[in-house]
Amino acid sequence: MPISFEVFPPKFGGTESECKSVDAWTTSFSDAVNYNECTAEQAVSLFKLWLHGEAAIWRLKLQDSATIRGWDLAEWLEQLKLHFVIEEEEQEGDLITFSRMRKGESQSWPEFNKEVLNYVARIPGGLYTEKWLAKTYLEILARTDIDLWRSLYKQLKDCTLAIIIREVNLTAIILKKGLAAIENETNDELKKKSWFKEIAIRGHPIPGSS
Repeated sequence: MPISFEVFPPKFGGTESECKSVDAWTTSFSDAVNYNECTAEQAVSLFKLWLHGEAAIWRLKLQDSATIRGWDLAEWLEQLKLHFVIEEEEQEGDLITFSRMRKGESQSWPEFNKEVLNYVARIPGGLYTEKWLAKTYLEILARTDIDLWRSLYKQLKDCTLAIIIREVNLTAIILKKGLAAIENETNDELKKKSWFKEIAIRGHPIPGSS
């Protein structure tokens, strides 16, 4: 059956715009090969023909090594992605987005605070002062957990963001352990009451009772 060339993506040259979508290109090329039921040899030959410019030069430099190693289409496509992919740069952070950050219900404070610090690192340094960062974070804390904010605000209101986050993490961990201990104690007490009730129902004396 003749090959349907119209299902193939445009030829790949390795330009910046093409590199940004190299994952999509390799997937489209592989799909076209499968659609045409190409043999392994045909697939590699078509791949070579579908490269031009910088990509063709790159392929020629690797050809001898690839022939010795017996690269198939999958290996060629993988190597193409590794060489030409362009990682998207993280967008700069901004003050409004930072001020609106919220802790997810399933997030622990250490997890959320790691997210906060990562975001702050993306904000250009000239846009804020350390005092503003600390003040804004305390506002985020108040919106999220007013009890935690009340317990820490007075001692932390003049501290840096790093110190505030450290204390929030430590306090949150301590509170979590305390609540877990109370819960365990409550569960033990309930189990004890249930045990005493069962003993009374069975007509046995309760230990320690007169």
